[in-house]
Amino acid sequence: MSTGSGLATLTKSETHTSHLTKVMQSYNTNQQIKYLHLEAEVDVLLQQLQAMKLKQDGNTTPTRDK
Repeated sequence: MSTGSGLATLTKSETHTSHLTKVMQSYNTNQQIKYLHLEAEVDVLLQQLQAMKLKQDGNTTPTRDK
């Protein structure tokens, strides 16, 4: 889910992955599955929200009088 191609983005992704690995190791398999499903659902909801915002921004663009 990278938004750019810089060292900071890579480092952030690696940090997230490392943290996620540590968190996941402390839970049993069923809890890990539930967590991953919730994380995926949050990602989908964020994408939908961003799409709605883009659509709304496009609909509210002022038009010029000619």
